[in-house]
Amino acid sequence: MKIKNLDSLFANLARFTPLLIIVGLGVALTFYSFWLVRGSEMERLQNQFADDAGDEVSTIENKLEEHLADMAVLHSFFGSSEVGHQELDEFTSLTDPLLYIRPGVRAFGWVARVNSAERDSCETELLDRYAFSAGIQERDGKGKAIPAAERNGYYPVTYLEPIQENKSLLGYDFGTDARCREAMERARDTRALAASAGIRLQGQGDHFGFVVVDPVYRKDMPVASVVERRAALAGFALVVFRFEDIIQGAIPANVPHNLVISLMDITDPQRTQFIVRSGPPESVGISTADAELTKLVSASQHDFKVAGRLWRFTVTPTPAYIKAHRVQSYWLILPAGGLLTLFVFLMVNSLLREIAKKKRIASALVLSKKELLLKNSELAAAIDTIRNTQARLIRQEKLAGIGQLAAEVAHEINNPLGFVTSNFEMLQEYFSTSLQLLTQYRELRAYFDGTDNVSCKEALKRLAEQESDKELNYIINDLPDLFRDTDEGLARINKIVKGLRLFSRIDQIQEYLPYDLNVGIETTLGVANNEIKYRAAVETKLGQIPPIEAISSEINQVLLNLIVNAAQAIEGNSEGAMGLIRITTWHDEQFVCCSIEDNGAGISAENMSKIFDPFFTTKPIGFGTGLGLSISYDIIVNRHSGELTVESTHGGGTKFILRLPLQQAIVSPEPGDQV
Repeated sequence: MKIKNLDSLFANLARFTPLLIIVGLGVALTFYSFWLVRGSEMERLQNQFADDAGDEVSTIENKLEEHLADMAVLHSFFGSSEVGHQELDEFTSLTDPLLYIRPGVRAFGWVARVNSAERDSCETELLDRYAFSAGIQERDGKGKAIPAAERNGYYPVTYLEPIQENKSLLGYDFGTDARCREAMERARDTRALAASAGIRLQGQGDHFGFVVVDPVYRKDMPVASVVERRAALAGFALVVFRFEDIIQGAIPANVPHNLVISLMDITDPQRTQFIVRSGPPESVGISTADAELTKLVSASQHDFKVAGRLWRFTVTPTPAYIKAHRVQSYWLILPAGGLLTLFVFLMVNSLLREIAKKKRIASALVLSKKELLLKNSELAAAIDTIRNTQARLIRQEKLAGIGQLAAEVAHEINNPLGFVTSNFEMLQEYFSTSLQLLTQYRELRAYFDGTDNVSCKEALKRLAEQESDKELNYIINDLPDLFRDTDEGLARINKIVKGLRLFSRIDQIQEYLPYDLNVGIETTLGVANNEIKYRAAVETKLGQIPPIEAISSEINQVLLNLIVNAAQAIEGNSEGAMGLIRITTWHDEQFVCCSIEDNGAGISAENMSKIFDPFFTTKPIGFGTGLGLSISYDIIVNRHSGELTVESTHGGGTKFILRLPLQQAIVSPEPGDQV
C-alpha cells in the first residue's frame, strides 16, 4: 500500500511540476517587465516635474529680483540733498508707475529716524503732508493704533503710496515691531537691503507679506564703521510686498501649471516660518485616490536668499499635473503577460492531461472493484477521524504550551524573588539597628552640646552641618515609606507568581481532582489582567460554592477564553468607552454555575447558531483561529458532562453561562485518548 501511495505521489509531482514552473516563470517575467517599465516611467515623470518646478521657481525668483530693483530708485530719491523732506507730488509721481508694473508691491514709503526732540516737528510735518495724519503711532496688545509712548527715538512712516489702502501704516513706528526692527538694524549696520520675516498685512485678512528696507545716511557724515553708520542713519526707503501677488504675477493666470508652491522662511533653522501656499483650487481638498497619485512624485525644494533672509520654495504636483503627464501604457504588460502565460499553460496542461489519462486507464484495468471500494471506505473513515480530533489536538498543544510557559516564568521569577525578599527583610533589620544607634548618637551629641571645650563644639558643629547637607532627617523619615512600598511590590509579585503556578498545573492536566471554581476565576483574572485593564472593569460576585471534580487546567482555559472574548467584544464596541465584565458564581444540588457577562457589541442573530462551530470567527484574518469557543464547548460539555449556553442580542452585550457537575461520572482519560 505504501509503495502504491508513493507511486501516486510521484506521478502527481511529475505531472504538476512543469505546469508550476511555467506559471512561475510567466508570472515572474511579467511582473519583472512591468516594474522595469513602470520604474522607467516614474523616473521620467520625476525628472519632468523637477524641470517644471525649477522653471516655475526661477520665474518667481526673477520676478522678485525685478521688484527689489525698485529699491535703488527709492534710495536715490530719498538720498538727495533734502534727505526725507522731498515733495509729496514728486514721491507720488515716482511711485505711481512702479505700482502699476509691480503687482506684488503693496506700498512704497519712507521710514524716518526721529529722536524725541524732533517728534513734534515730525508730527507737524506729517499733518501738513497728510491732513488725516494722527501723528506717530504704535499698536497696543489688541492691534489697535494708539499714540506712541515717550522714548528716545522713533521710526515712523512719513511717506506712503498708495495712501488709501494703507492709511493704517502712516505714522506707524516700525521700531515697535520686532520683525521690522530686526530688518532695519541689519540694514543699518550692513549698508545693504534687509528683508523682514513674514508679517500679517494690515487690512489684508489672512495674507502675509514682508518688508524690505534700504538704509539712507546723511551725506555730511562718515559711514565707514558700524558706529559711524548708526550715527549717520537718516532713515529707510521702504517697500511692502505681498507674497501671493508676487507669485501670481510671475505665473500668468491663463497658464495651467497645476503645481502647488509653498514658501517657508528658514533663516533660523530653530524657528522656521510658513509664509504662503499657492496653487490651483482643486489642490486644497482632494479625494483619497488623487492623494495616492501625488505620492508618485517627490516634492521639489529650492532655497533662495532674499535681502539677507533664506527662503525655501517647496513645489508639489497636483493630481491634475500627474494625470496630464503620466503615461500608463505599462499596465498593458500585465494582461499581455498573463495571456501569454495562460496560453502556454493550457497547451502544456492539455498534453499532460492526455498522458495522465492514458496512465489512469491502464491503472483502472489493473485495480479491482473491491480495492477501489476499500480505499474509499478508508478515506471516509480518515476524514471523519481528522475532523473529530483536529480541534482536540490544537487545544492540547495550546494548553501544554501555555502551561509550560507559565510554569517556567513562575519558576524563573520565584527564585530571585525568594532571595530578594530575604535580603529585603535583613535590610529592614539592619536599618532598625542603625536607627537605634543613630538615636543614641544624637542623645550623646545633645549631652555634649553644653560643653565648654572649643574643639568639641567645632566637631559637633561640623556633624550638625553634615546632617543638614545630607538631609539626614528627610532620609530617616522617607525610608519607612520606601520599605513599605517595596514590601507591597514584592507581595504583588509573589501573588502573580502563585497565580501563574496555579494556572499552569501541567502535571494535573489530565486528572479529575477537587477544584475550586472561585479560585480558578481569581487566578485567571490575574493572568488575563493585561488583556482586560485597558478595556473594561471587572465586577465579581463569587458565592459560597463547593469544590467540584474537574481538570483544573482545562477549566482555567475555558475561563480565560470567555473573559478574553468579553474584553475583545467590548473593545469592538463603537462607543469606545470603558466596558464592564460581570462574573457571578452560585450552585444548586447538582451543579456549580458561573456566568460571564459583558456590555460589548453582542452577537448577531445569524451568528448565534455558529459560535460553537470549529474555526468559525467574526474577527479579521490573523486575529483569531475560531477555536476558542469550540474548545470551551468541548471541555465543558464533552469532557466534564456540563452545560455551556449563551444569551446575547446585537448591540446589547453577551452572557455565557456554564454549569459543571459536582462529581464526574467518568474516569480520568488515559494519555492515549488525546489523539
